[in-house]
Amino acid sequence: MKNACAETSRHCLIPTLFLLLIASTTLTAQNWPMVNGNGTRTSCAAALTPQPPLTETGSAELHQRVLFPFSYYRGVLYGGRDGEPNVAVAVDATTGEELWTFEIPGTRASMNHVPAVTDDIVLCSGQHATALYALNRTDGTVAWTVPMGSGYSCNAVIDGSSAFITTDSLYRIALSDGSVQWTFPFNQNTTPTIDEHAVYVNGDRKVFALEKSTGAEIWNVPSREGSYGQVISEGEILYASNGNAIRALRASDGSEVWNTALPDIVWFAGLTTGCIALGGDVLCAAIWKDTSGTAVLVALDKHTGARLWTHRFATEGMYTPTIVGNTVYVTGWQTRNLWGFDLLNGDMRCEITGGSYWYQPVAADGKLYVSSGIGIHVFEEGSTEVERGAVRPSRLTLDITPNPARDHVRIQLRMEQRESVHVSVHDLLGREIAVITDGIYDAGVHDFSWQTRNGRGDALVPGIYFLTARGRSQMQTRTLLLR
Repeated sequence: MKNACAETSRHCLIPTLFLLLIASTTLTAQNWPMVNGNGTRTSCAAALTPQPPLTETGSAELHQRVLFPFSYYRGVLYGGRDGEPNVAVAVDATTGEELWTFEIPGTRASMNHVPAVTDDIVLCSGQHATALYALNRTDGTVAWTVPMGSGYSCNAVIDGSSAFITTDSLYRIALSDGSVQWTFPFNQNTTPTIDEHAVYVNGDRKVFALEKSTGAEIWNVPSREGSYGQVISEGEILYASNGNAIRALRASDGSEVWNTALPDIVWFAGLTTGCIALGGDVLCAAIWKDTSGTAVLVALDKHTGARLWTHRFATEGMYTPTIVGNTVYVTGWQTRNLWGFDLLNGDMRCEITGGSYWYQPVAADGKLYVSSGIGIHVFEEGSTEVERGAVRPSRLTLDITPNPARDHVRIQLRMEQRESVHVSVHDLLGREIAVITDGIYDAGVHDFSWQTRNGRGDALVPGIYFLTARGRSQMQTRTLLLR
């Protein structure tokens, strides 16, 4: 998946450019270009920190900068402010200094748009906008514009030298000068998803797959979504919202792999950043409101669609989940609380109140950035009085040697109790490319050998890979560099 992991986005995608800090025991995203919000709501939960318990940090000036929603790129938050007009804003993520602002002509009311960012430009729009604006990243001046419809809940997605966005049509645009490379008739509030071969959109009662280079239709299948439908990509599989269901489709032809009905849904949390987040083997779906009138967070097994756990909130409204390692973070529309849940079993790991938190949290550089009605809140790992419940000690540990490696890796799994465990290898896009083991093991130390080949027996190219061990209620990931 390119641009916007992940999450992501596919209603967003995995960014094409990011820097990783490699260590033998942990992985932290550095300067992650959070295009369209947070990469972890797409295919890959690459950020592993922060985990609860959390402590609030950040400068006093940052706490006074109102941005909602926003993206993160190389130490800067890019977001917007509602009003007449909507205003695009760049804020230093450390000091809170406001670097520049840009009033988006003709806009008003809720901006509901997440800027997409490259090394050179920031792409932004807003509600009732009549163009997409490319702003110079350093000073916010206009580099070029493309006339098009409103950007309300329509985020641009960057893929190499091009950007894709749906407003009054689906556009492919050259980043160098804003020239339109092709358009496809599609007029719905949603965000496209891109993989190596195609661009996908979910809306207008269909899921479409189009050739990236020409915009020619590859296939379409019926969908129950009009506007605000989401589709995210991981390897050969697409995951899509479908009215009151979540389903998995084959990217090659749109055929259905599984479909999980969620019959109590009134509607998903499907506005600016979508309703789905994908991390490891778990897919989380945010339900804004069910038939009882309350918000619901549902976790599904991404391979089968089986429901793993459900958490029902006390009030209506929640925003897009963000998956960070073993934790899924969400905020509530009415309560304005920030919650963290164990990704594997749904246990509440933290509940932070009193900050008026909303929109999707963004994880970057080992921190969690969360919008509120008064400013940006920053959380790092550490104790705090508002935490509910303790973090369980790890019952399994995963070690790999050598690291870096060439053609052979020794894997050691230590377990404190007998349980089922799945050890697998993922690439930078979050795709599972090899399974080391999948079975039930007794407490103790278990050794495995892997010849650095994928499931088809092909040798892996040099690069960064992730080894993950997932038990019933614990998960650990290690980073491996192949030379």
